[in-house]
Order: sequence, then structure tokens, then C-alpha cells
Amino acid sequence: MKNTSYFTIVISIFFLTTSCNKDFKLFEDYKDITIAYGLINIEDSITYLRIEKAFLTYGDMYESAQIADSNLFPYKLDVRIEKENTEIIFDTITIFNKKGGIFYAPKMQVYYAVTKGKFENLDPIKLVIKNPKTNEYATSETMIYDASRLKIISPTNYISFDTSIPEKLFINFNTIQNTRLYQVAMRLYYMEVDPQIPESCIYKHIDYYLEEQIALTTDGTERLSITYNIDALLAAVSNGIPSSTTLERYWSDEMELSVNTANEDFMAYQQSTSSDYSIIMYRKTYSNIENGYGLFACRAIKTKVFQYDNRAKTRIKNIEGLNFKGSIEDYEDNN
Repeated sequence: MKNTSYFTIVISIFFLTTSCNKDFKLFEDYKDITIAYGLINIEDSITYLRIEKAFLTYGDMYESAQIADSNLFPYKLDVRIEKENTEIIFDTITIFNKKGGIFYAPKMQVYYAVTKGKFENLDPIKLVIKNPKTNEYATSETMIYDASRLKIISPTNYISFDTSIPEKLFINFNTIQNTRLYQVAMRLYYMEVDPQIPESCIYKHIDYYLEEQIALTTDGTERLSITYNIDALLAAVSNGIPSSTTLERYWSDEMELSVNTANEDFMAYQQSTSSDYSIIMYRKTYSNIENGYGLFACRAIKTKVFQYDNRAKTRIKNIEGLNFKGSIEDYEDNN
């Protein structure tokens, strides 16, 4: 694992070279540098890895980033994950639905492998990337974990909207081994329908994220607690769903609560790339790829479904401008 400061490395090399050797080369021969990103979830049927190379350009770097050839190796790499006596070999595939951004889209080459059922314990796993042309390796290790071991202690059956009893507005859960970062999301499911076209039913959802929680250790012996704000939740629903007087909306009687988790490598990377830094502080980007850059980490989600209490149904129905009429279950019973 390492923290990488490109600025510090360049300056350090410059002064070391100039102080020891007057005949230094400002520019060394070009060398491919592997960039790898992969998030492992042991529940996923297929694991995808994004593996590309750093590039040099004489023009605008953002324009070059939009060109696939700037990012891709011109040949296939040998990629595998090692765990105990098991090897998982990765192949290449092209995805066609990548969202636009700094890098090329919508087509993107990734490496993939079927991994369901192949990570059965909490031992570390190792990513090995071999460049068949140069015979150089980029490697990384990360800890995996099983989110099914996470237990949501409270609430038990109902999501409370009773603000007169603040102690009911808490979500409590135990931590799990090899995990530090936790974020709770509350998902409201609803349906939209044009009353003039009954078959126009569309099922949708909206998420409300609570503040991230960080465990003190990775031993899985802590209990974390976080409060949820009813007014903020309803404001997120109001702001996230467009107003309408023509569409009718119906909420589901069930809300899904999920605890999103990530291991220490992911947490370190996220913190290093966050905006919570002073403008005079140079930001170091965390990387755990040896002989390369990027991130190889683990994440997982534990979900549980809860019923609304009666106060919740009333408050959802009364959100101005959204035209909620009742529950999906009531609509389906009457149609």
C-alpha cells in the first residue's frame, strides 16, 4: 500500500539526480504504467476490473482521455485473482452503457470473471496483472468480508415517523470484520400512472443517504448508531420527484433500508480524493497497486425491508405537488 504524490516524486527525483549526477536525463524512455480499479463484492455473480494505462499527450489531456487508444493497452494483459490455492482468470469484454465523463464512452473495455461462490472466507485476495510484452507485474492485496454477517438491530419491523419519540428515529447495527466504512440508505419505492392510461404504470424509487459512519477498528465488535431526520427525508423525496398534477403516484407499504459497507482500502482512497482539504494542502491520492496506480478494494451491501407506520403514510401523502393518492397495494387491489 502507498500514498502517491506525483508532485513530491518528481521534485525528489529532480534534486537527487542533480545533486549526484550532472549528466542527468530530464526525460526517461517511455514506460507503460498500469492503472487498475476493481471493487470486489462476494455476492456478485461477475466481477469487473477496469485496467488501462497512463498516457502522455502533447495536446489537451481531456481530449486525449476521450480517445480509447490513449487509455487501452494494444494487447490483452494476463489478469487473475489469487486466493489460497485458487486462481480466477479474467478475460476482456466490452460494455456499451458507460456514462459520459472525463474518459471515453459509451463503449469501454473491462476485464471480467465469474466469481460467485469463490470467496468463501475472510482471507486476503491478491490481484495479479502481468504485461505479456514487458513481463512486468502490477499487484495488489485487499481484505474481503461477508456483509450477511451484519445485523440491523433496530428498527425491528417499522420505520418510525414519530418525531415525538426521538429514540425511535435511530438505526443501530453491528460492525463486521475487515470493514471500516458504513453508509445507510433509505429507499422509498413508488409507482406513477396516468389515470387516463391505466396500463402506463411505472415503478420507481428514490434514495436518501445518511451520514457515513467509520468504525474504530476492523475487528467487527462495535455497534454503530445513526439518527435519521424525517423532515430531511421528506425533503429529499419532494426534491427528487418532479411535481405533477396529471400523474397519480402511489407509495409502496415497504421501505428498503440498506447498509453500504467498504473495507479500509476503499475508505483510504475515498478520503484521499474528497474535497475536505484546505486549499493550501496538497492532496495525496491513495493507491494500493504495486508497480502501478489505482484501487483494489472490497464493498458489500446488507439490506432489510421495513413497514411504514401510519404517520409515515400520512406525511408522504401530504407532500405538496407530488400527487400521492395512496399505497401501491391499495391501487392494485382496486384495479
